[in-house]
Amino acid sequence: MMKQIDELSSLRRKRSAEILQMVLAQGSMTRSDIVRETGYTMASVIKYTQMLVESGVLVDRAFGNGRTLSFSIAPTLGNVIAIVVGRSIQGMLVDPRGRVLCTSGKIPFEEDVSPGFFLKAIDHIVAEVRKDGTVIAIGLAIGGYINPLQGISHTFYASNLWRDFEMTASIKKRFGIPAFIMNDANAAAQGENYYGTGKKFDNFLLVWLGEGTGLGIIIDGELYTGSSFSAGEIGHTHVEGAEELCYCGNVGCLETVTSEAGLLREYCKLNSTVSVQPPFLLSRGGYDTITIDALVDLANRGDRFAQRVFTRAADALVQKLSDLCNIFNPAALIFRGPVIDGNTFLFETVSHKLKTGVLPPVAEVLNLCGSERDSLPVSPIGKGLAAEALLRSIG
Repeated sequence: MMKQIDELSSLRRKRSAEILQMVLAQGSMTRSDIVRETGYTMASVIKYTQMLVESGVLVDRAFGNGRTLSFSIAPTLGNVIAIVVGRSIQGMLVDPRGRVLCTSGKIPFEEDVSPGFFLKAIDHIVAEVRKDGTVIAIGLAIGGYINPLQGISHTFYASNLWRDFEMTASIKKRFGIPAFIMNDANAAAQGENYYGTGKKFDNFLLVWLGEGTGLGIIIDGELYTGSSFSAGEIGHTHVEGAEELCYCGNVGCLETVTSEAGLLREYCKLNSTVSVQPPFLLSRGGYDTITIDALVDLANRGDRFAQRVFTRAADALVQKLSDLCNIFNPAALIFRGPVIDGNTFLFETVSHKLKTGVLPPVAEVLNLCGSERDSLPVSPIGKGLAAEALLRSIG
């Protein structure tokens, strides 16, 4: 089992974490690779890599003439239970290399349930995904404003029952395993940063489109969360032309136009004005039973109402993203989540419209990255929780 490196100074912790971050991102590195990337002396790199090997975080392997060592994440390090909380709770077991080993079923979850129900759901998920072997941490991802230091979600649960409920402390006490909490878009950004498309970029913005709309910000390879852990709340910024009331209390939030519920609501609204419903809706039981996956398929197949709904979402997204690109000058915008994974129509519409709203020097280096439909849409979030667990183990 991995040892905690409690005796290290903050500087040595920081440098050890930096080396671990690079190995996570690259898969494996030699000491010469690490020297070149960090600028540290060879003597320092030897010291830190040896310490990480002795602590059980990294393993080394000789290759070539036997005098060169390559370092990678130890396969025996242990796994992470990653739990994503939204309108349902779902867990997954993720290994140190970012591979999802198994997933739990979804447990429906409403905002007005008690913390007791929440903990029972966590019990069920942990029992379902926990396999033989070491689990080094339980990570939770929740939308909205959270305080990771206190382990509290401030906005997802409005009830007084939840206001002071310390999720991570309760889970750690329940299972005897370290636990932590992250914003879901930040977790997705970490997942892409270490195990996905983001590995190729030092600076990128991750746009998460699902039950909510969020932004993960990676600057110089590091996740930026802001002074009160609220950076990236793009879903609650105002967009022109949006008039719906958001659950946050404001009118015209981006999330009312781009979230799953907002898109489905708008599609139903359009179809309710049609006197004769199309055959595919009659066969499905009516427009009010449409799912986000079905809406994506309709848009990709040319359904005019579905495309109209996603065009409205694209216009709202571009309002915000063009400004953000001009401000941050990122190397990439990475789009993930059930709303856009495999949504060729939305991705291409956003890409086309962004070209006119971004300054030429910004556009020259900007990569727009989408994804195919994912059988487990929240997998980037789970992978990000796994990466965060490894970094916290020595940070």
